[in-house]
Amino acid sequence: MTNPPESRRPRDMARVDTTDEWELRYWARELGLSTRELEQAVREVGDSVEALRRRRPEQRPNRDEGRP
Repeated sequence: MTNPPESRRPRDMARVDTTDEWELRYWARELGLSTRELEQAVREVGDSVEALRRRRPEQRPNRDEGRP
């Protein structure tokens, strides 16, 4: 029997595995980013969750950009 989806956790809570679609969506949701934004952030600072959490706000994309 498998665990319910809400109880599932990444195998390595310290790293983002961008090759695993489920894990990419998990960390994107956890960090408040789209999957595309997360992939870009990983290219910039690496796959360390700690580094991604420390990423300065000015490095994060502005989601309101281009909206009236």
